[in-house]
Amino acid sequence: MSDLTILVYDLEIKNLIRSSKEPQLPNRTYAYGWGDHKGMGISYLCAYDYGEGRYRVFDDSNKRDFERLLVDHLLVTFNGKRFDDPVVEACWEIDMSKNDKYDLMEEIPKRISLDKLATANLRMSKSGHGKDAPLWYQDGHHASVIDYCLQDVKVTKDLLALVCKYGWLLHTNGEKMTVRHPGVKPQTTEDHPDIHTLT
Repeated sequence: MSDLTILVYDLEIKNLIRSSKEPQLPNRTYAYGWGDHKGMGISYLCAYDYGEGRYRVFDDSNKRDFERLLVDHLLVTFNGKRFDDPVVEACWEIDMSKNDKYDLMEEIPKRISLDKLATANLRMSKSGHGKDAPLWYQDGHHASVIDYCLQDVKVTKDLLALVCKYGWLLHTNGEKMTVRHPGVKPQTTEDHPDIHTLT
């Protein structure tokens, strides 16, 4: 087992991303597509630090605190390698390549959303959709963005706990999917739900 401390994190963006079939809404700001990481902007980045045993919230005003927190941490995300990490690098100019990473989405053998994993394994569903977060942010509903982002962190964290304990997660069809252990044991005093609902 590694001596690294786990940091679970997720972020939400400021600007909308629309498909070619969607109309551009008035009085809204947009990124130029999924490749425009800098243009997305970061509204809030939420994290759970196993070292301190607490949740953290970051934005443009305290982004350097997040950068300092990265030292000696294993970064755990859901689709972080392809989305969150590049957005952090583009928007906050933080080098994310220095950290070891465990992307739960890449470790699952079948493509499945975080929401469906939460339903199958944790008896819960997410409170919204990521595409709504920029709308909430632009409407000034910052607390809704933070709550949504924190929920994603908690779901990822609780799924990680199940992986570390059992070595598998359930698909919505009831199939057990073997998932690689991150190589770092989460150290926490919290009680994790011992769930896997479809067994």
